[in-house]
Amino acid sequence: MRVNDPGGKTPSLDYFWQFPLYGKGNNGNKQNMFGEATLGDSIRVSPQGPLKGFFGGRNSLTSFAALDCQQVDGRLKQIDVSLGQVFGVNSNDNIYTLYGSNWVQLPGALKHVTVGPAGVWGVNKCNEIYKMVAGQWVNVPGLLKQIDAGGDEFVSGANMVDSIYCMGRQATMAFRNAQTSPAWEQLPGALKYYSCGPNGCWGVNSANQIFIMKGVTPTACKGSQEWQNIPGSLAMIEVGTDGSVYGVNADGNVYRR
Repeated sequence: MRVNDPGGKTPSLDYFWQFPLYGKGNNGNKQNMFGEATLGDSIRVSPQGPLKGFFGGRNSLTSFAALDCQQVDGRLKQIDVSLGQVFGVNSNDNIYTLYGSNWVQLPGALKHVTVGPAGVWGVNKCNEIYKMVAGQWVNVPGLLKQIDAGGDEFVSGANMVDSIYCMGRQATMAFRNAQTSPAWEQLPGALKYYSCGPNGCWGVNSANQIFIMKGVTPTACKGSQEWQNIPGSLAMIEVGTDGSVYGVNADGNVYRR
């Protein structure tokens, strides 16, 4: 499969992630892998090496010229990767992690799962929030429809009315049970999807406009509280732990900044 290959048909994606998933490249060496879940729930990954073409500059997002992918066994509607760990959920909200070359089902049911420096978190169909603690899902007070653990040991996300929240490092890493205060902090504005990395947090609103929040740190997860609009239109966006920013537009085309 090739994304935006001038010589072939552009496939449609509804979810795309990019985090350090280490796999074997064509030369047998370890290298980062990219992945996506398609509209048909098939799973594909690609080594970083074959990426070609021009990527986005400071204030733009540019579509890939080519991205070679290979299909992985299994079917997922959403997938997330960080620090060599892979988690995903299928159409029945069953939760899976990739252990070696095999998918292992975890207990519970989530519609969205995320893994990163902040640990493993997720939200279920009722928008209830969970954190994995010592191999068990622990309910975290609050409601979110989407959550991201890619920040520097802090979490962030958006709720059902697109209000934006984050939880700083101390509260995020200390949370163990219902008696622990979650300390959610609300950001200004409204976003339907929000994702954080080492160089700031990115989000898209209901009109698919793109925004970045700068000045974000583990102890000041709200950042500058001033949104910078980035030209372009995306339906969802993800930030890698290396600072790379990827997104998918309403037509399923994949972009990188």
